[in-house]
Amino acid sequence: MEISDDGGGIDPDRIAKVALSKGLLTAEQIEAMSAKDKTALIFLPGLSTTKQVTDLSGRGVGMDVVKTNLDRLAARWRSSQRSGRVQRFASSCR
Repeated sequence: MEISDDGGGIDPDRIAKVALSKGLLTAEQIEAMSAKDKTALIFLPGLSTTKQVTDLSGRGVGMDVVKTNLDRLAARWRSSQRSGRVQRFASSCR
């Protein structure tokens, strides 16, 4: 399975900033993270970067559910970046 972003991509620093503002991580934890680790924060329960909650987005439910199901399948995920932003996720089962 592959998911591509046709927009601006995922900004790892923005994800980290949101995680910090929601109290999901400390500044020290974020400081020690690589861009890849910051990108993986999208899988945290309750994390949403949208500014407005709608029926489809902003509730902080979504990617953590995807990750839980990938883990159940013993699947791996990887990401590719362009200009420092994630553009594509791919998942494969073992």
